Formats: sequence, structure tokens, C-alpha cells
Amino acid sequence: MNFIPENFKIKHDLLGLLKSQMKGDIPEDIKLSQIAKTLKVYDKKLLYDHLYVLDENKDIVFVSTDEDPKFMITKQGVKSFIDKVYLESGKTYILNRSYDYGKNILVLIAVATFSLSVYQGCNNKKAINRQEMKLDTLEKRVNSLQIYHNSSPTNIHNSKTDQQYLQKGAQMDTIKARS
Repeated sequence: MNFIPENFKIKHDLLGLLKSQMKGDIPEDIKLSQIAKTLKVYDKKLLYDHLYVLDENKDIVFVSTDEDPKFMITKQGVKSFIDKVYLESGKTYILNRSYDYGKNILVLIAVATFSLSVYQGCNNKKAINRQEMKLDTLEKRVNSLQIYHNSSPTNIHNSKTDQQYLQKGAQMDTIKARS
């Protein structure tokens, strides 16, 4: 009951106090000053606002509207007190607020996940482009070796030249990797 907002508890307590003033089934009126003193709610305007809501909901009636007004509980008010209508409304209010916060958190998680996916997709695309460039370079080397190999007069000369060309290519790759 501690997590129920105070304004719902005050309404329930007001109904409880007015119900306790009943003599059997007959409701008795009680003054606003006595209500404030008993419930230890010293802001009479706040208390009056809650009593006004209870009156609008037909849980109580104003008996007099003088300087210190009197109030009395109705049958509907007794039923609302017994059924803990205002406490249940307070619980519902808290659950709805929690649900709303939860929805907002889920939206933030979804946006963060989407952003991370896009970022990783961009990184993967860059890595694929680097690999494609390396593959293109290797294909060009292989093609130039084949052209050179097909145009030379002897195979012995080609194999020595091919080895030299491959060694130079490996040296270039090493230099690129270091820088």
C-alpha cells in the first residue's frame, strides 16, 4: 500500500473517517476542522479538494456550507470504502505509469539496437571493400603473370621471372602492412 499515491490514500482515509462516524446504518456529519485534525492533514484547501471529488463521485454529501462545512458519507461512499475503490484506482494509476515508462525504455532500446546494427553494417561494408581491393590486386598480378608467361620464349626464363615477380609482390605487401 506504500506505493499508492498520497491523493488516493487521502480519499480512502476520508471515507474511512466518515464511515467511522456512522451510528449503525445512520451516517453522522463531521466538520472539516475535525477531519483535518483527525487525519493530520493541515492543508484545508487540499483536503477540501479531495472532499469535492468525493462529493462529485456521490461518495459523500456536503451537509452545510458555512465557514466550517460539514460532510456525511453516503451508501455509495460506504461501498467505495469497503471495496477500496480509491486504493485500487491508485494501484491502477501506478501500473499504468510503470507500463508507460516501460514502453519508453523499450523504444530507447530498439533505437540503440538499430543504431548499433547500422554502425556495424557500415564497418562490415568497409571491411568487404578492403578485401575486394586486395582480391582485385591479386587478380591483376595473376593476370599479368599469365600474360607474361604466355608471351615469353622459354619456360625456364618464365619460372625465374615469376619467382622474382612474386617475391617483389610479397615485399610490397609487407611494406603496405607495416604502414
